[in-house]
Amino acid sequence: MPDVPEAAARDAQRRVRQRLLQQGWKLTHEGDRAGTTFRQLGFRFENPEGGGQVDVQWNDSTTTLFISVYAPCGQVPDEFEEYDWSEADWHPKEQHTGP
Repeated sequence: MPDVPEAAARDAQRRVRQRLLQQGWKLTHEGDRAGTTFRQLGFRFENPEGGGQVDVQWNDSTTTLFISVYAPCGQVPDEFEEYDWSEADWHPKEQHTGP
Protein backbone atom coordinates (compact mmCIF):
# COMPACT_ATOMS: atom_id res chain seq x y z
CA MET A 1 0.00 0.00 0.00
CA PRO A 2 1.80 3.20 -1.12
CA ASP A 3 1.53 6.67 0.43
CA VAL A 4 0.78 5.50 3.98
CA PRO A 5 1.60 8.14 6.62
CA GLU A 6 3.68 6.94 9.58
CA ALA A 7 0.79 7.35 12.05
CA ALA A 8 -1.48 5.18 9.89
CA ALA A 9 1.29 2.58 9.46
CA ARG A 10 1.86 2.42 13.23
CA ASP A 11 -1.88 2.02 13.84
CA ALA A 12 -2.15 -0.76 11.24
CA GLN A 13 0.87 -2.54 12.74
CA ARG A 14 -0.62 -2.26 16.22
CA ARG A 15 -3.86 -3.89 15.05
CA VAL A 16 -2.00 -6.70 13.24
CA ARG A 17 0.17 -7.34 16.33
CA GLN A 18 -2.86 -7.52 18.61
CA ARG A 19 -4.68 -9.92 16.32
CA LEU A 20 -1.72 -12.25 15.85
CA LEU A 21 -0.95 -12.30 19.58
CA GLN A 22 -4.60 -13.10 20.35
CA GLN A 23 -4.38 -16.05 17.96
CA GLY A 24 -1.23 -17.41 19.64
CA TRP A 25 1.35 -16.32 17.06
CA LYS A 26 4.86 -15.53 18.33
CA LEU A 27 6.96 -12.46 17.59
CA THR A 28 10.20 -13.71 16.01
CA HIS A 29 11.75 -10.48 14.71
CA GLU A 30 11.49 -6.83 15.67
CA GLY A 31 12.66 -4.61 12.81
CA ASP A 32 12.18 -1.00 13.96
CA ARG A 33 15.28 0.97 12.96
CA ALA A 34 16.17 4.61 12.57
CA GLY A 35 19.19 6.48 11.27
CA THR A 36 19.95 10.06 10.47
CA THR A 37 18.29 9.77 7.06
CA PHE A 38 15.71 6.98 7.43
CA ARG A 39 13.08 5.40 9.65
CA GLN A 40 11.84 1.83 9.24
CA LEU A 41 9.14 0.00 11.16
CA GLY A 42 8.61 -3.72 10.99
CA PHE A 43 8.24 -7.11 12.59
CA ARG A 44 7.67 -10.79 11.87
CA PHE A 45 5.29 -13.19 13.57
CA GLU A 46 5.24 -16.95 13.18
CA ASN A 47 2.47 -19.43 13.82
CA PRO A 48 4.06 -22.05 16.13
CA GLU A 49 1.56 -24.71 15.05
CA GLY A 50 1.71 -24.38 11.27
CA GLY A 51 4.89 -22.48 10.49
CA GLY A 52 3.12 -19.65 8.68
CA GLN A 53 4.76 -16.23 8.87
CA VAL A 54 3.54 -12.64 8.57
CA ASP A 55 5.95 -9.75 7.93
CA VAL A 56 4.79 -6.13 8.23
CA GLN A 57 7.16 -3.34 7.15
CA TRP A 58 7.02 0.39 6.48
CA ASN A 59 9.71 2.95 5.72
CA ASP A 60 9.68 6.71 5.42
CA SER A 61 11.49 6.87 2.07
CA THR A 62 8.67 5.15 0.15
CA THR A 63 5.87 5.49 2.75
CA THR A 64 4.72 2.07 1.56
CA LEU A 65 3.22 -0.44 3.98
CA PHE A 66 4.33 -3.96 3.02
CA ILE A 67 2.57 -7.07 4.31
CA SER A 68 4.08 -10.41 3.31
CA VAL A 69 2.60 -13.79 4.14
CA TYR A 70 4.37 -17.14 3.96
CA ALA A 71 2.51 -20.44 4.24
CA PRO A 72 4.41 -23.74 4.01
CA CYS A 73 1.29 -25.48 2.67
CA GLY A 74 1.55 -23.35 -0.46
CA GLN A 75 4.81 -24.94 -1.54
CA VAL A 76 5.27 -27.67 -4.12
CA PRO A 77 5.85 -30.87 -2.11
CA ASP A 78 9.33 -32.42 -2.06
CA GLU A 79 7.89 -35.60 -3.61
CA PHE A 80 6.77 -33.73 -6.71
CA GLU A 81 9.55 -35.15 -8.90
CA GLU A 82 8.59 -38.72 -7.94
CA TYR A 83 5.56 -38.40 -10.21
CA ASP A 84 5.92 -38.64 -13.95
CA TRP A 85 4.69 -35.08 -14.43
CA SER A 86 6.69 -32.52 -16.29
CA GLU A 87 7.01 -29.33 -14.23
CA ALA A 88 6.01 -27.38 -17.33
CA ASP A 89 2.73 -29.34 -17.46
CA TRP A 90 1.91 -29.01 -13.75
CA HIS A 91 -0.81 -26.52 -12.81
CA PRO A 92 -1.70 -26.18 -9.10
CA LYS A 93 -5.45 -25.69 -9.69
CA GLU A 94 -5.84 -28.88 -11.73
CA GLN A 95 -6.34 -32.35 -10.28
CA HIS A 96 -4.08 -35.11 -11.60
CA THR A 97 -5.13 -38.74 -11.34
CA GLY A 98 -1.69 -40.20 -12.01
CA PRO A 99 0.55 -41.14 -14.94
